Amino acid sequence: MCIMKKHEKYIICCPNCGKQLLKSKDGSELEIECPRCHSELTVVHIGTELKLHERISEYTAESK
Repeated sequence: MCIMKKHEKYIICCPNCGKQLLKSKDGSELEIECPRCHSELTVVHIGTELKLHERISEYTAESK
């Protein structure tokens, strides 16, 4: 995972393919899809805490 701090902003890269995605600043809460590998990511940046999660779709089937 590529996270670099630059002038109170963080440069966020996709943890799967390394593509640079965005620059976040304090108070950001974003959902983004990587244009290269199509991973769905959630970024939360509050204060000095930065969280990056990959969203995973879950499917269930009901039997009749």
